[in-house]
Amino acid sequence: MQSGEYKPTHFTYSSIYSACASIGAVEQGKWVHAHMTKAGLMLIAFVGNTLVDMYSKAGSFKDAKKIFDRLEKKDVVSWNSILGVPTTDLRRKLAFDRAQCFIKAMPIETNAAVWGALLSACRIHENVELGIIAAECVFELDPHDSDLPVLLANMYASAGRWSDAAEARQMMKDIKLKKEPACSWMEVANAVHMLVANDQHPQIEEIRGMWEKN
Repeated sequence: MQSGEYKPTHFTYSSIYSACASIGAVEQGKWVHAHMTKAGLMLIAFVGNTLVDMYSKAGSFKDAKKIFDRLEKKDVVSWNSILGVPTTDLRRKLAFDRAQCFIKAMPIETNAAVWGALLSACRIHENVELGIIAAECVFELDPHDSDLPVLLANMYASAGRWSDAAEARQMMKDIKLKKEPACSWMEVANAVHMLVANDQHPQIEEIRGMWEKN
């Protein structure tokens, strides 16, 4: 636009800020913000809203707050933009900080089992990023913990991150760790039988018949 001698408008800047926010290009956004300031354009609401959104998503909350405070006429979008300041990464960091404070406040010694419990919770809630941090703490405290790669593999699989799950399983193979197969117990004719995943039980047909009846 500059080479073609086109003068940017508020709509131009707003579109650029939105684009920068969506791809995390905050440095380019800052350059455009400086360009708009030098051009002397007033910071009207809809431009300021996209600027607040851009800085918020980049984690630059001080800059986002400065822009928000400078807006003369704040609208619903303005408030929504500032209220929606915490990005996914920040929320997970805050979640980790709260978990860490809770663990440190526990009256027992912080050990690998405690972080392992947090890792298991991360698998259930599919919080992979926090789970990775918990796994690092487990590894630091107990590098020989055989459950760690299993928990990691399950967590990645639950989140649909199959390539990462495959790497965790490869880790299990590298350290010659074998995952315990899933199993269940069933009573048939006053005898308790253990059923293991992919196991061939000599009375499998009778057991299946009993299972279907129940």
